[in-house]
Amino acid sequence: MAAMETLLNPFSLTVGLSGLIFLISGYVLKRRPPREINWFYGYRTSASMRSQERWDFAQRESAVAGMQVGGAMVILSLPAMWFWPPSFLQLYLGILVLVLGVVYLFWKVQTGLRKRFGP
Repeated sequence: MAAMETLLNPFSLTVGLSGLIFLISGYVLKRRPPREINWFYGYRTSASMRSQERWDFAQRESAVAGMQVGGAMVILSLPAMWFWPPSFLQLYLGILVLVLGVVYLFWKVQTGLRKRFGP
């Protein structure tokens, strides 16, 4: 039982599963990006929804960034399965990594939009 508790610690679960979701979402967005601007599916910010050209660019960029974040999170979660003793702190660190991943994704896409299309 102790081995299973180590493998399924809060950090590895939070970061690993979130990373898989980012990877899958990025892959789906890359394979089937939304063709038209909408409020339901895709990378939706006011900057990305100003024109069709911005929208298409943001979908491509967010797909790549999502897969980058997801891959990094999965890789980061693997050693934690075996080398971190269970602790309540792991959940908070896992959430921090998740939030930093989301911030990075938004920063990367918004910066790309500003560089390509201006403010």
